[in-house]
Amino acid sequence: MQPNTIKPIHVGVLPFSFAMARMANIQEAIDRAVTWREDNTKVSPGFLIETLTAAIMATHGHMPLSHMEDYWKVQDWELLFRGTNITPAKLNDDAYGRALDKLADVDLEQLCMDISYQLLTQQGCTIQAIHADTTSKSVQGVYDGQDDDAFDITYGHSKDHRPDLKQIKIGLGVQQNGLPLFGHVFSGNVSDQKWSIEAVQSMKAFFEEKGRTAPFILDSSLVTKENLATMEKESILFLSRLPDTFSLTKSAKEQAVQKEEWRPFKSPSGKEYHLYETVGIPCEKQRTSYLLLVVWSKELAAKKEQTLGKKWAKIQEKLAKELAKKEKVPFSCEADAQTAMQESIRSIQEKGFSVHGKIVSATTKQHPGRGRPKKEESPEERTIYTLSFSGLAVHPAFAERELHMASCFVLISSPELDMCAEDRLLLYKKQSRVETRFRLLKDPILFHNVYLKSSRRVKALGYIFYLVLLLLSYLEYQVRRSLEQQDSDWITPDKKKTRTPSVKTIIKTMEGLLTMAIGSERCIAEPPLPQMHHVIEWAGFSTAILVSPIMEMKQHIQP
Repeated sequence: MQPNTIKPIHVGVLPFSFAMARMANIQEAIDRAVTWREDNTKVSPGFLIETLTAAIMATHGHMPLSHMEDYWKVQDWELLFRGTNITPAKLNDDAYGRALDKLADVDLEQLCMDISYQLLTQQGCTIQAIHADTTSKSVQGVYDGQDDDAFDITYGHSKDHRPDLKQIKIGLGVQQNGLPLFGHVFSGNVSDQKWSIEAVQSMKAFFEEKGRTAPFILDSSLVTKENLATMEKESILFLSRLPDTFSLTKSAKEQAVQKEEWRPFKSPSGKEYHLYETVGIPCEKQRTSYLLLVVWSKELAAKKEQTLGKKWAKIQEKLAKELAKKEKVPFSCEADAQTAMQESIRSIQEKGFSVHGKIVSATTKQHPGRGRPKKEESPEERTIYTLSFSGLAVHPAFAERELHMASCFVLISSPELDMCAEDRLLLYKKQSRVETRFRLLKDPILFHNVYLKSSRRVKALGYIFYLVLLLLSYLEYQVRRSLEQQDSDWITPDKKKTRTPSVKTIIKTMEGLLTMAIGSERCIAEPPLPQMHHVIEWAGFSTAILVSPIMEMKQHIQP
């Protein structure tokens, strides 16, 4: 390149991805954890995993390992790797494969918790509550055997709605702001009930060592008789939803409906609820009394009204056909007809419907005996009785009660959880924080035999995607926090203002970042939108990361 040649370079998200990875100390943590020899290794496993994490973050997970060398060739690698002996040729699929193998040999769950906690404390964030949940990820391809007895790519309940494909499962724990604390990649056929209690035990032990305690919030998979006994024995604070499989759920709802001691509550987002507090014992063998909160939701009631309406319409159609058949049955005795009508009405009422019935009589003439009547024989008069039904409909009182019961759910929590009913509900509703993280984690990721040759590498790559999720979550959190602290607004493409941009929006904005190469020097190009450079500052960096080698990026983290 001539000294006076000016060349534009599209850097996009990559420099920022490396800056985030450096902030999280990913290379150092992995190099400490894995077994490797510095004297006979061209590139450290930690550096390989760091570059893979940054590339996945910059390419949205679209880049297979087999194409990584070509990917680095078209990046500004001379700047990024300045001060090292790294070249794209050393970042090939074999090198990444070996790094994944080394990574698979360590306790990845512990490693990711260590990295997550270090980043959490570095950013001065708290742990007031821990939300956890699982998802499944369908995978394609045939793997070279299950080389890890504890990890099995197999069939299971698919949350991707692909029961035809094998899958892995991913568990995630986040704190109240949605910042990841815990990640677990595990076998595709492990039940959520088993995972829930094991994950809670693992997180409790880890954070108690750090002097941190917080309640665990999970969905109803946490609540089984065995899990309740374990949590009582180990003094685990929890908040969950009581499953309908417990008889206590129905009885708590019925108690709330009968006593009518509801307390109205409107959430900060404007959603309307009615709350009823009580206590209950879920298991006969255990005498522990848990805090129960029956919650009626106006939003849920609107959904259930439609669902139940369709259900009742189908039942009514079926009952109408049954009654039509009964109307065709003749009775020779009025008493028998009366008995049949009463039984039919009672059966209808037991199903929650009402109907009117009456007996219709008709006189017919009929010759006695069989065969052709004689000329002198006169026909005898005979009265027959049939049933007639009308006004079939769901009973209003039944419909009101069923809708009210269906519009309620029951929260269960540790007796020691010292929170008012309103705060318990709001805390449970923040379970959406972990569900939001899952949408990031699964969009779009494809585990395929072309990319990975063994289940060990699938598992290791799963944890790398957790690290990507960790960095993306902090990116979103830091930008939103800066907007709030600086009283600034994010301007959307349609000129609307917000202080809660999604991480996808943030990444999309940064994809247009450019630098200018003048010989071996790099200059920051004027962005098409000023907001593109503001994003870097809102995230906690200076714009110098755009023109800095990886080795120097840490010094551009703003206090």
